[in-house]
Amino acid sequence: NNIGSVARSMLNFSCHNLRLVSPKEDWNNDNAQAIATGAASILDKAQIFSSVNEAAADLDLLLALTTRNRFINKP
Repeated sequence: NNIGSVARSMLNFSCHNLRLVSPKEDWNNDNAQAIATGAASILDKAQIFSSVNEAAADLDLLLALTTRNRFINKP
């Protein structure tokens, strides 16, 4: 479960405010809790939002990461 992995990674970096945008209904399941290993409190306190705009409304800085390959054509 990716959300459990995210919670565990967040704990490693002292991040505790997990915000999820339209997650699947059963996102906080036994598998997510097991993978979170020690970060169950992050899953339990996660906030759910219906849009990215709503989730980021009170933030001053927003970073996004992706695993997709990107190629930039440089002049």
